[in-house]
Amino acid sequence: MKTGYNGSFNHPGGFGTLCYISPRKNIVIATTSRKKNYEEIMDLIQEKFIESPVCCQHSEMSNDYKKLIERIDTLTYPTPEFMPVLPEASQLYGSYIISDNSHGLVKISFEENGQNSLIMHMHYLDRESSTLQFDFTKPIEDYDIFVKDIQFHNQKYVSYAAWITPSLLRLTIIYLETPYVVTYDILLVNKNIEIEFKMNVSLNLKNFRATGINSNITM
Repeated sequence: MKTGYNGSFNHPGGFGTLCYISPRKNIVIATTSRKKNYEEIMDLIQEKFIESPVCCQHSEMSNDYKKLIERIDTLTYPTPEFMPVLPEASQLYGSYIISDNSHGLVKISFEENGQNSLIMHMHYLDRESSTLQFDFTKPIEDYDIFVKDIQFHNQKYVSYAAWITPSLLRLTIIYLETPYVVTYDILLVNKNIEIEFKMNVSLNLKNFRATGINSNITM
């Protein structure tokens, strides 16, 4: 969602789709086009509608719009609770070969990055690898390649990490643009892991469970 001139806001989608709302002008515009340049569509809306004399009569912010803004300002997302790093956390670090799953995830690695930080590397069969950063004391903001409009795009995320029990690590990633909320539950089972992926909503990604075999152990 992007804010614009005079209290307007818009939400660009994939393949030239756009929703534009101007409460002060009493205008709602939904577009579909083949134009990939979002700015070209916005220029046309500005020229043909926003700056048109017909639309200039609506200039005052309505009481309903003021109430909407006040309501939006109060909306919050319940953020996960931070928990201290447990001594058992060191058992997690290393690489794991992942069993068959719907995402094509073939390998996952956990790397310690300071006393309270964690880096997770994910390697896939049919797309580029992904790296996520976490901290056990504060949210982390970074970018990750993740699905949007049935394709993969570079999106900003906020991540959270917490040891729920001495053997269960929960990683939460909120992709701000989409918005998607993803959780990875990592359960330590001897030297291996069980991984459970959950997502609030998706057009094509499915929740899954898989086993991770510790690749650092020689048989």
